[in-house]
Amino acid sequence: MVENRIQIKRVNLKEELEICKSIRQNVFTDEQNVPVEIDIDEYDVLGNNIVHFLIYFNSEAIGTSRIIKVSSKKVMLQRVAIKKAFRGKGYASKLLKFIEEYVKNEKIDYIELHAQYYVKKFYEKLGYEEISRKYIEKETGIEHIDMNKKLK
Repeated sequence: MVENRIQIKRVNLKEELEICKSIRQNVFTDEQNVPVEIDIDEYDVLGNNIVHFLIYFNSEAIGTSRIIKVSSKKVMLQRVAIKKAFRGKGYASKLLKFIEEYVKNEKIDYIELHAQYYVKKFYEKLGYEEISRKYIEKETGIEHIDMNKKLK
């Protein structure tokens, strides 16, 4: 019998943070050729203003993201990554909805992100709105667009 159990959690242990980085390396470095020194940065720590998340399917870590609190009213959503075999199945949506609830519980009103342009419609379906024109990110050469969402 297949269980198909989904669990999403805030990362609390260094071992979990290493899993986040491994998933991101697979998605960003291996698939998209983003240099690892650009993906892994000073925000890859466990701290009060930086929160990492993992989504599990049947106890396998399949995706990750992080938020950085930039003010009392806003967080930056970054590094949304889902393993290739699990894309297009709603896991990223579930992860983001979990993060949005977490942010609301922290009494924060806005989530901002710098999305890769090819997934703009995905974020729009979740209620995010464009706040910039399309641009090429200097470090990666990948098309991006800035978006935000006011939480209700």
